[in-house]
Amino acid sequence: MHTTLGEKNSLFRSWEATPPSQEQMPPHKTMVSSLGDMLAVAAESRLLQSPYSELHQVTCEWVQGVVVLRGRVSRYYLKQVAQTIVSQVVGVDDIDNQLKILPIPIYAR
Repeated sequence: MHTTLGEKNSLFRSWEATPPSQEQMPPHKTMVSSLGDMLAVAAESRLLQSPYSELHQVTCEWVQGVVVLRGRVSRYYLKQVAQTIVSQVVGVDDIDNQLKILPIPIYAR
C-alpha cells in the first residue's frame, strides 16, 4: 500500500491535533506528553497493524530525537521490516534499531 505525502501529512496532523484515544494507544502506553511520545505511539500502532505477529511485541521509545526499537524477533528480515514500517511514520527521521534476533535452537538446524 502506497501512501501519498498528503495522506501522511493528514495522518500526522491528526496525531498532532488530538492525543490518541485509549483504543489507539498500545497497551503499555498510558500517557502521551510530547510530540516525540506521539511519534513513538504512532510507530507502535503501525507495528501492531503488521501481519507479522512478532512485531506486535516491539516497543518504541523516543530518546533525544530518535525512535528506539526494542524487543526480540526470530529473523533478521523481521528486524528490517520493523525498521521500514517505523521509517514510514511521518516525523520519524532517525531510528535506533536495537531489536535482538533470537538464536535458532540446535534441534531446528
